[in-house]
Amino acid sequence: MAQKPHFNPRVLDRIKYEQGVHTWSDLAILLGTSYTKLKNWRDGVSAPNFSETVMIAYRFNIPLQDMTVESYEEVTAMAA
Repeated sequence: MAQKPHFNPRVLDRIKYEQGVHTWSDLAILLGTSYTKLKNWRDGVSAPNFSETVMIAYRFNIPLQDMTVESYEEVTAMAA
C-alpha cells in the first residue's frame, strides 16, 4: 500500500543555502510565512499546503519531485 507523499524539509535547507540566507527567520520572511510555521515544516509537525508547495517550487525553480518524500523516515535517513 503506497503512502501519501510527505513534504521534504531538506528543501528548506536547499533554499536557505542557494539564496544565501543565514537565519531561519530571514528564510521565513523570504518565503512569506511566519517563523513558527517554517519551524513546524522543518520539524515535520506540519507541511505547506499545495498552493504554498507550488509557489515555493516555482519561485525557487525546484522540481516538485524534490519537494516530497515517501516517508518521514526517508528524511531522517538523508540527514544521517
